[in-house]
Parts: sequence; C-alpha cells; structure tokens
Amino acid sequence: MFTDTQHSPSKGKAKDVPNSRWEAGWWEFYPLVERLQRSVVWTKSSTLITSHPVQPRLISRLFSSSKEYAIVTPEPVASSPSAYDPPKIITVSPDDIWLFAYFPGLECDGVGCLWKRGYQVDSWAIKESWSFPRGAGVIEASWVGSEREWIMTADDSITRLPSRGPLTPVSDPTLMIVTQEQRLQVYYLRDYGTNLKVLSCSLVRPDSANENQSAVPGETIPGTARVCVGAAIGQCYNGPDPNDDIEDPDFPLFDARNGMPRPPSPEWESSGEEAAIELCEVKLSFDGTIFSLKSKPLPSIHYSTRSVIQLTFICPPALKPQASNPSLQSPKKDGKSQENTSTESNVMYLVAGYLDFGKYTEPPQSEMVLHTLTHQMSPSVANPGQMTWLSKPTSRSFTPGVMSFFTPIITKTVPIKAIIYAGVLDTSGYIANTKPKPKSTPIGKVIVLKLPELSDDTEWESSAILSSVELAGSELPLSVTTSPNGTLLGSMSAVVPTQTSFHALPKRHSNPTLDPASHLPLKSLYTLPLVSALLARKSTADISFLLSNPSVKADLLAETLYGALSLFETSVPGGLTNSWMSEVIGTAVEIYRYLFFTETYRSRALRSSNSKDRQHFMELHQTALEACTVAACLAAFEDCQENDAYDLEAVWQLVSLSNWIVGLLERLLRECLTLDGSIEPSESNNDDGPNVPDVSSSDSHETALHTPILLHLAHPYLLSNLRNVLSHINAFRAFLGTLTARGETAQLASDVLFDLVDSSGVGLPDSSSAINKPHLFIKASDLVDELSKLSKLSISGQNTKEKDIDVITKGLLLRHGSGITCLRCGGRSEVTSEVNAAGRISRRWRAWEKTWLARCICGGLWVTGMD
Repeated sequence: MFTDTQHSPSKGKAKDVPNSRWEAGWWEFYPLVERLQRSVVWTKSSTLITSHPVQPRLISRLFSSSKEYAIVTPEPVASSPSAYDPPKIITVSPDDIWLFAYFPGLECDGVGCLWKRGYQVDSWAIKESWSFPRGAGVIEASWVGSEREWIMTADDSITRLPSRGPLTPVSDPTLMIVTQEQRLQVYYLRDYGTNLKVLSCSLVRPDSANENQSAVPGETIPGTARVCVGAAIGQCYNGPDPNDDIEDPDFPLFDARNGMPRPPSPEWESSGEEAAIELCEVKLSFDGTIFSLKSKPLPSIHYSTRSVIQLTFICPPALKPQASNPSLQSPKKDGKSQENTSTESNVMYLVAGYLDFGKYTEPPQSEMVLHTLTHQMSPSVANPGQMTWLSKPTSRSFTPGVMSFFTPIITKTVPIKAIIYAGVLDTSGYIANTKPKPKSTPIGKVIVLKLPELSDDTEWESSAILSSVELAGSELPLSVTTSPNGTLLGSMSAVVPTQTSFHALPKRHSNPTLDPASHLPLKSLYTLPLVSALLARKSTADISFLLSNPSVKADLLAETLYGALSLFETSVPGGLTNSWMSEVIGTAVEIYRYLFFTETYRSRALRSSNSKDRQHFMELHQTALEACTVAACLAAFEDCQENDAYDLEAVWQLVSLSNWIVGLLERLLRECLTLDGSIEPSESNNDDGPNVPDVSSSDSHETALHTPILLHLAHPYLLSNLRNVLSHINAFRAFLGTLTARGETAQLASDVLFDLVDSSGVGLPDSSSAINKPHLFIKASDLVDELSKLSKLSISGQNTKEKDIDVITKGLLLRHGSGITCLRCGGRSEVTSEVNAAGRISRRWRAWEKTWLARCICGGLWVTGMD
C-alpha cells in the first residue's frame, strides 16, 4: 500500500518531491499464524529446495545460477495432484544425501516421501514413500545427529564441536517425525538393509518401543480430536570430548508441541487452540543389537492468548572451559585454578515466537520468549533426589516492528556461544523519490540477540532486509532460510514460484579487541567461514557470491585467500597439505569466475565496452583451474605408474594428458618470452653481455602480478606440481621408447607422443633444469630454433574449442548433450558415462576417474546435462 507525503513548498524555492510511503496491513503477517508460508531449505551443496505455491511438487534451484531442476514426485501424488496440498515439511539430512517431504492430503491420507541423492546434486531418486492417516499428518521432522561444526578455540587451533543427538552407528538415515496425533515416529534404514523400519511412541504419556514389538496405534480422547499443529525437536550435545560419546550414548531428545484443543467440555467456547506448550523428553538408544525408544512427558509451559508462530530448541555446545574462554577457570581454595564445574552442558533453550493481533485493526505485536531448561535436582518434596528439567522464562518485545522469523547459530570464534538471528520487519516506511529511482528499499533488519537475556549483541552488526519498491509492504519475506555457511538469508516469494531474494546476514565487528586471546588476528571476516566450509565439505558458493560483489575491495579477497592458507598451515590438524591447497585454489576458481560474470553484467548495465577487468578475472580463473588440472594430471600419472613402467592399457589417456600439459607449457614459455622482451636488461660490467633482469625489483613483480599464468612459476606448490608432471611425461616418453615388443596401440601412441613433444617447440628434457631456476628469463634468441619447429600438425595446436574438451580426462567429449557439468568452473565431463571403446580399460585409470565422480578437479559439485 502506497501513499504520498505532501510537503508545502516554500516561497522562492523549488517544490519538494513527495516521498512515497508504504504500509503493511495486519493481514500481511497473518500467514505466519496459519503456517501458510512456503517450506524452504538451503542444502549443504548450495541448492534451494522449496515447495510450489499451489501445486504438490518440489522446486529446486542451484545457487547462484538460475538453473532449476525438477525432483520426481511420488506416484500417489503425481497420479492425483488435485488431491494434495503443496508439501509443508521439507528437510535434508546433514550429509546432504537424504531428502524428506510430506504432502498433506485434502480429502485423503497424506504422503511422505524419502529421496536419495546421487553423485550429481540434481539427481534425486525415490527410496521409499508411505502414507499418513488423516489426523496423523507430519508437523515436524528432524534427522538424528547433526553436522559437527568447526570452530577456532582460544589457542588458535581449529577443531570440531561434539556430536549431537543419539548415536546410531548401524543406521543411515535416521529420521524423527512428530505427527498430529502427538506421537514420535523414528524411521531408519539399517546398514545393508532394503526397507525402512519404524519405532513409535506416545508423547502425552510415558511410553516405550523397540524393534521387536509391533507398532501401537495412536490414542484419541473420546469426543475430541486432539490435533497438534506445531512442534520442535531438540538434540543435546554429547559431551566436550568426542571420544566420550560411546561411553554415554543415552542422550535425550526434546519435543515441544502446541495447539492442542482442550478435553471435552459442555461449553462450545472451550474448543480452540490450547494456550500451552507441552514438553516431552525422549531417549533413543542402541544396545548393540536393537534400537529402543522411551518417552517421558514434562510439565507444560502455559502462555496467554497469543498465537505461536515458531518453536525452536537451542542447544549450547558443551565445551571444556579453556576451549571457549580461559576466564572460565576458577581458583580452588588452596589458590590453584580449577575448571568451572557449571552445568552449562545441562542447559537447553526453547525459543517461542508469538504474535498478538488484538482487534485486527493494526499490525500485530510480536514477542519472543526464551525458556531456559535446566537439568537439576527436583525441588519438589514429593520427588526428593530425582533429576528434573526446570524452566525459567525471559521475554522481549519488538514493537513497533514485527518479528517474523528467527534462527540460532553457533559462533565460530571465542567466546564460543549460541546466538539468535532475529528478523524484524517494519510496518511502514518511506521510499525516496530520487533520480535514478531506487530499485529496492529497506523494510526491516536482522539483529543478533544474546542468550539468555535476549538483548542486542553489541559484538555484531545488524543487516538490512531489502524489498523491491513495487512490492514493499505487500509481499513480506515470510519464507526464509539461511545459507550453509551462515552468510546469506534467502527469502522466497509467496506467489512467484522461482522468485528468490538474497540478503546479507549480520557480521561480527572486525575489532581485534573483541578477541584478545587470539594470537592469529584475521583481517577478513570471511576467512574462518571459508576454512570451516572446506573442512566440512560444504559448498562455498555463498561466500564466493559475497566476495564477488562489486563493492568488495580486491584487498579483502586477497586477505581472505591468504588467511585461509595461513589457517590451514597453523591451525588445522595436519597442516597445509596438498589436498587443502587444492581446495583453496578451487575456491579461487569459483570466486574469479563469479567476478568475471559480475563485471560482465555490470558492463552491460553501464553500457561500457571496457573489458580489461573482465579479461583479467578470466585469466585468474583460468590459471587457478590450470593449477587444479596439473595436480590432477600428476595424480593420474602416479596412479598409472608401477616402478619405472606405466600401464599400457591407459596409454591413450596418458597421451591426452601429456598433450594438455605440453600445451600449457608452450603458453607459459611464450608469456615468459613476451615478458623478457618487455623488460630492459641491466647494464653489465663484464664481457659476457647484458645481465639477466633483476627479478627482485618491484617493477618486475608488478609486471608478473598482472600476468596470472606466471603463477605456475612463482608459487612453490604450482611449480613443484608442474615439474613433477613434466618428469612423468619424460619418463613416460622414455618408457615407450624402450619397448621392443609392443602392440599396435602402444606403437601408435608412442609415435603420437614423440611427434607431440618434438613439434611442440619445447625440449622437455632440457626444460626441467631451466624451470628449476627461480629466475626464468630466457632470451628469445635461445629459442628461435625451437619455435621454428612448431607445426600445424601438432596436437596441441589443433583448433579445438575448450568447451568440447573433457575437464577431467582432457579428451574430446564424445556424447554431446549428455554427461555432467561442474557448478564451480563450468567444465564438462563424461567420467560417469560407460566406456564403449574397443579394447580393455585400465583398472588404474578407472580408479583415478572414479575419484572425480562426486566432485570436479576444482572441488566443484556436478549437475547433469551439458547446458
């Protein structure tokens, strides 16, 4: 809704342009009460999966591209789509392998479906689907266990938090479901099993179940239909030491439910939503043979006549005191220090969000209530000596704003603690009528709250929630989700199926005084999230998206990548190994590709023809991808080598890799010659001629930095890989030359390899010693004879488009329109296709190919198709 605010113009002055005012009515927030917002999840592989606004199907989008793909719908829903609502519950397992969704039935039973993902992120196959009776539909689902977050402790070491939830060593997946009939159902698939098993127990009375007993039907109260409309599941951390998990596997789960109608009463007014949140403690155990489930109801939490819009459990990590903050150590009576013996590990938080619409004449009032649940000795005289959970509430109002969502996170640096991101929307605002007209306007903000007092955390900045000026006040971001690395907020449109908006989440103040114990100050706020994402094998697309923003300075990008290498070297167990070096370089592939596209779109928007920056970003992207390829080629030669011999069944594949390496070396030496011609040699005092240019001069370094391909010679890791793979090519060439009795295939491959090397213009046996020198500045006259040998018949000189080359094997793509595409570098491959070539296929080569089934050589994830 828009109105104009008029201003009376002053005499003799230009007339003020009125500002547009937008307002949000109470009805814009009411979908939160009815739980009508679309369900959406942001997966570990950076895929947004959400429900269609009106159709019973799932919509998936790859971030940050516009590529969408469909997830197959279960047969009962696909055959009668008009009989089902869009899925209300969507959840993805922490390992990003399993997907569950529930389709409510209109006049029939609901359908739950479990999918399993293949090697490609858009390849989901139905594992099993089953029905839920009417009145017993799914209202909450959660996976047993959770991802162990990576954090930085006070001694600057990076470690993982303990695991959460019950230990299920012989089942994958294990899914917990709360139904409308107030029962907890645990679905699990035993290792090497084919069918799902289920355990079920009541949440309103003490109950138990195990694998060997038959399922018990749900209970109902005569004359009523007690239907649960909302629930939350919480899982405790297992302990400060991951090695202690096996010793005490019986950790509780918590269930909170609200919205149950009262028991029967002669008065009609008594029917409706019950103003109470019922709690239940559940234990899932495994004794080495069977699973068992036990439930124990806890005292309810009552509230006034308001509407609950969200329930969430927060479990603070149970850390050793010195791991979170050295100040938590307290002195003993004899003056010696001792560890704090507080019961922080016995504390859970239940956070509830409320809306009060009053008389429905103005926007609602919102409130957050945090219930601190403490496991202590019961103060009741009737139950002396028994452990129980005590509740202590804390509340906060957000008037005049409206809290629409909140999500908990665990900080990654000291002090390690749980905080809350809370989204507070404005009910009205102004849009400045400026030229050019703004495309977006702030309609709220995301703030950070401390626990348990729910006050603003001054260590964090707030971030703005933006909306297009046309939709301000009329379409609020109610369906939201956070990115895998906690850097972005995604909001889905309630009307347009694929319209998604992204907002930056709050960042911690970059004040070094906030972390006085740290001996390794981080200049970039994205360094630790990047390292954590690489360690957890998460997609880094959200971090790369932020770093490729035009407003981000180049220094921040350099500090982020350099800081990541430093953290791996000093703080990660095992140090900076070659695999982690490749992971960081793979991230650079992604970032510079994003920067290239960002600069391309920016140039089009500004109608600019300046392509200098775009070309530089593409060269950086290409160099980083080449570094990953050289490392992969080196691994292929090592895998196909046995002593001084190479696998002849992989001879053509190794020749293809050699072809690509020689082509890279040609371009590298040409660039060196070009650079040599652009730098004037210094005067010489001897009779041997002019001196080699001083590579230590600032001018030489500045010239080299603007030539990304020279990083293959400047960086020790890249140079070492290049030298080693060239040594393998020399050894492979020599091995083929020593064969006396060889087949036709080996003979042809040997001839091709010899022609390839001899006509390349690069003497490989001699180049090893030259590349070994850090000051590689070769005069053009020294290579005139070699350059004249370049032949148009050289394999590396063929006019083959890069898009027709397999990014893994460096061979030609044989099946156009099929295969897989990398989300990070855009390369295409057919490593998942069956090989139909004549002759035997090398087992060593196939084993090397299989290492890239899940990820590309740059670390990117695969999608099906070649588009």
